[in-house]
Amino acid sequence: SEVDHGGREMFHGHADPVVHELNRLENLLREKERELGHAYSEIKGLKVTEALKDKAIAEV
Repeated sequence: SEVDHGGREMFHGHADPVVHELNRLENLLREKERELGHAYSEIKGLKVTEALKDKAIAEV
């Protein structure tokens, strides 16, 4: 039951342990990509906060 969904979950429901492991790793990769996105957002927010603090100090 191979269904192509743009390269993701192509072998969903397949009994092959190798395919099962590939699906597990794809899910893990997506989770890590989400975590990385959150980290980048946090870094961006901290940079904005730092820039605002620097501006406030310069105005004092």
